[in-house]
Amino acid sequence: MKIVVVAAMRSELRAFQRRRAPGDGAATGVLGIGTALARASTEQLLDEHDPDHLLVIGVAGGIGAGTSVGDLVVPEIVLDGATGEEHRPAPIPGLVNSGVLHTSDRLVGPSEADELVARGVVALDMETAAVASVCGRRGVAWSVMRGISDHVDDPVDPGVLGMVGPEGQARPLAVLSYVARNPGRLRRMAQLAKGLDAATGASADAAAAAIARLSRPAGG
Repeated sequence: MKIVVVAAMRSELRAFQRRRAPGDGAATGVLGIGTALARASTEQLLDEHDPDHLLVIGVAGGIGAGTSVGDLVVPEIVLDGATGEEHRPAPIPGLVNSGVLHTSDRLVGPSEADELVARGVVALDMETAAVASVCGRRGVAWSVMRGISDHVDDPVDPGVLGMVGPEGQARPLAVLSYVARNPGRLRRMAQLAKGLDAATGASADAAAAAIARLSRPAGG
């Protein structure tokens, strides 16, 4: 089986590279942050690799009382926040799909949380619905496993997004500028870094295990 593992940020893929089994045969690709980059990158990766199955990994924001930093989310439904379209990922043997993952280019604030929780949303991201749309149109099976890096009840300062490039790479000058303007946020930045590490690890571990299960011969 030809499998491609994709993530928005290079750091998310590095976590997978450290955990993957030697010789697992899976290709990898960086999507970039946001739906537009994710859609274009998915088209290109499908053209390049013609996979049987695509795995979306990486981090997500938690929402509601049922998710905490470090948790693994394997959603039953991916909801496109812009169009309302619902996408259903292919199940992975050994994993239980549960809850809704909401994809949007906008950061969701606490004021919107109650409505989303009422719809069964347990996590938020910025790419998966775009990937799902492309895969669905092209008849490629896809699955998603995301780790929770932060929570909407303790929202990320939108200024943090300005410190990274389109593939999540650090922008040193932007980091220095942010810290100079917000010295009191250093503790919060350290907390976010710890959450990112836990989330990428949970997602990468799940992806490595999923590849082993998907590659297992039928009945094996």
